[in-house]
Amino acid sequence: MDWANVNLTGERVNNDARGFIGGGQIGYNQQFGAVVLGAEATLSGTTLSDDFRSLKLPTITYRTDVNGIATVTGRLGVAAGQWLMYTKAGWASGRVDVAGRNTIGPESFSLEEWRSGWIAGAGLEYKVARNIGLGLEYDFIDLGSQHYHLTTTLGSPVNIVDHDVQVQTVTGRLNFHF
Repeated sequence: MDWANVNLTGERVNNDARGFIGGGQIGYNQQFGAVVLGAEATLSGTTLSDDFRSLKLPTITYRTDVNGIATVTGRLGVAAGQWLMYTKAGWASGRVDVAGRNTIGPESFSLEEWRSGWIAGAGLEYKVARNIGLGLEYDFIDLGSQHYHLTTTLGSPVNIVDHDVQVQTVTGRLNFHF
């Protein structure tokens, strides 16, 4: 997560968040010979969070959290025996919290919003039983770039230009097929 042109300190902020994502999915696949077409929706909670301490004013800390992710995607795959290889793409949304604070005073700012963007990914699934599949998937989520114009608790203006949020995930999947 990158912030550019933060007027409080005039520096670029890079929050390299790491964390856990857990959730559920629902979807439908239809097989036509070896080709598999499908649609899927997911909803996940996350612990993606990171702080950045200003290099110019070390008492100022910036924080970005991604607390939830939702997706709706189309899937295109190829089945071979018990294996399914697929790609997916579609809409993504994330609940993003942006905050800053001065550690030696009461001055701070924060906002929370759902941001929309896109997702693209690929995966591999193995059918271990008639109705059970195990899989591994990689996804890239881009929640776009936002510009924020806020005020701190003490009334100072805060302008953040180009607040970019991108999430990369590797997901282990356990699927039950009906």
